[in-house]
Amino acid sequence: MGRWLASLVCLFACFAPSARGADASVAANLAASFGAHANANAGAQASENASAPSDARASFDAGVAAYRAGDFGRARAHWLAALDAGGDQVDRKALCFALGNAAARSQDLGAAVGWYSAAQRLAPRDADVLANLEFARREAGFEPFDKGDLTATLQRVVDAWTVAEASWIALGAIVLFFAVLLYEALRGGAGWRRLAFLCGAGALLAIVPWVRALERERADALLVIEKSGAALRSEPRDGATTIETLAAGSGVRRLDELPGWVRVAGVDNASGWVRAESVFALSR
Repeated sequence: MGRWLASLVCLFACFAPSARGADASVAANLAASFGAHANANAGAQASENASAPSDARASFDAGVAAYRAGDFGRARAHWLAALDAGGDQVDRKALCFALGNAAARSQDLGAAVGWYSAAQRLAPRDADVLANLEFARREAGFEPFDKGDLTATLQRVVDAWTVAEASWIALGAIVLFFAVLLYEALRGGAGWRRLAFLCGAGALLAIVPWVRALERERADALLVIEKSGAALRSEPRDGATTIETLAAGSGVRRLDELPGWVRVAGVDNASGWVRAESVFALSR
């Protein structure tokens, strides 16, 4: 996966206006790495899904060609198709990152923030994803992802892990705590009691990143991408009473859907309806 994302970074560099497309050899390497990723997981698929990797590969290749031709809208359509068709056969983080680049080149900065945020959920510590996410939020007029204060720094440390990584950290801390506790019960001593206490406190702290990671992975997580904020209305119609305006770049939870409208719960759990185009689904 890392190889594929690195190839994408080489191909797109960043979405700044001065960036240029890559040459044919880079595109070829990118396509080859996509194929390698698909082949590595092919055995896990049922026979009726055998066409999924090839469909995703074809959509991916068409997206690369469209992007290099400057047709960013078509590139986005093809990469969305690859994301939908590929399942576990594709590097979803890299596709989200590429879709963010294509959205930004199309000057659809709200969608770019959404796609980079989706990529960041899959790779919390990826420097390229974080850099593009910060840049896109700044260009879109959103608050920065990392505000730079102590609270934001602590949040970044806690949220720097995937669910799998955080679960291993929590498990390791708990195993260490019980090992020290067992040794203290067998051998005794004030020093071991203090160490057991510290390990217990550490185990409790280690659970926090795991809980946060599970919360981030919620399938109902949405991001407000409307630059002026999203009007939270009492009913799914434009003339309904506005309960509040959800800030651009803020996170909400999806509760229900109707054509063109999504019922969400805001930061303070106030629920209401917003226009579907004003929010972005982060679970990809």
